Amino acid sequence: MNVSESKSYFAMKIIVVGGGVVGLTTALSLLEAGHRDVKIMAESFDDTTSHVAGAVWRPFALSENSSTEAIDRWGHATMLWLTKIMEQYGTDTVGVQRTPGCEYHDHPTTSHPYWAHSVENFRFLTPDEAQAQGNTPYGFSYTTLMINPGKLMLWMRRQIEMRGGRFEQAHVTNLDELQCDYIVNCTGLGSGQLLNDKNVFPVRGQTIKIQNDQIKNFYLREIDHVYTYILPRPGGQVVLGGTVEAHNYSTTCNQEDIKAILARTSSLCPAVVGSKILGTKAGLRPQTTTGVVLKADSRRNKHGALVIHNYGHGGSGHTLHWGCAQEVLQWIVPGHAKL
Repeated sequence: MNVSESKSYFAMKIIVVGGGVVGLTTALSLLEAGHRDVKIMAESFDDTTSHVAGAVWRPFALSENSSTEAIDRWGHATMLWLTKIMEQYGTDTVGVQRTPGCEYHDHPTTSHPYWAHSVENFRFLTPDEAQAQGNTPYGFSYTTLMINPGKLMLWMRRQIEMRGGRFEQAHVTNLDELQCDYIVNCTGLGSGQLLNDKNVFPVRGQTIKIQNDQIKNFYLREIDHVYTYILPRPGGQVVLGGTVEAHNYSTTCNQEDIKAILARTSSLCPAVVGSKILGTKAGLRPQTTTGVVLKADSRRNKHGALVIHNYGHGGSGHTLHWGCAQEVLQWIVPGHAKL
C-alpha cells in the first residue's frame, strides 16, 4: 500500500451505530488504528444498558449457544486492556479497580471455569468456607476488575473526541439510509427491530445502587438459578442484584424484586443493612439464541457500505467489548472486506 492509498484508506467514512460500551470501544479501536472519519450515532449516550450494568469483569448471562473459546478470547483481551488503562490513567480517571471476592454455588465447581486464567488469585473454597460464608456447598475466590460505567464511558468519549471522533444523537431506523463506507452495528437489543432479527431477546436485570464505603469485596451467589450479587464500585457505590429474566421487556422497577434483592444481599453480606439507597434501576441485557453476533453482513447497504454486526453480548458487555472491537478491525482493510 503506497502513501496515497494509505491516506485514502484511513479517510474512509465509518459510522458506528450504538452508544453503549460496545459502540464506544469499537469507535475508539478504529480511531486508534488510524481511521480519521469515525462517527457514532445513537439515540442516547447517557442512558444505556451499559450504564445500568453491574459492570464486573466476569462472563455472565450469555446464550447457552455461545462459543466459550470466543468468549474466552474476547474476554481476555478486554481484561488486558482494562488493566492497561487502569494502570496508565488511574482508577479515579477511568473508574476501574482490582477487587477481590467470592462466588458461591449450589452445584459442583470441581473444574476451573474457562475464564479463570484471566483473573488473579483463583482458588476453590473448602466446603466449610463455602457453607460458612455463602450457605452453599461449593465456591471459589479470585480478584477481578470492578468498573464504574459512568466514569469509564465518559473517559472513552473524551478519548474518542481527542482523536477526532464525532457524536450524533439520532434514532437510526434503517441502516440502508446511512451513507458511508462502513457501518458497525452495535445496537444491542435494538438489533432485533433494526434488523428484524428474531433471535434477539432481552434478559431483564433489576439492580439497587447503595452507598457503603465499608464493602470492599464482591459477592456472587447462585442458588436454584437465582443470582445474588454485591458489586462495590470505585468511589464507595455498591450495586446490589439481581434478576435474570429472559424475554421480560419491562424496565419498570418491581417492588417485590427490590425487597427480595435487599433480603438476599443483606443475608449474604450483613454490611448491606442500613446502607443509603441511591436508586433502583431495571435494564434489559441484549441476548440472542445463537450467542454474540460478530460478523460482516453478506449484503452491502444501498449506498454500498459494508455492514459489520457486533451485538448480543448479554450480561457481558463490560467483559467482552474490547476483544470484540479488535475483531471488527479485520473486516475494515484496504481495497476489500472479509465476508
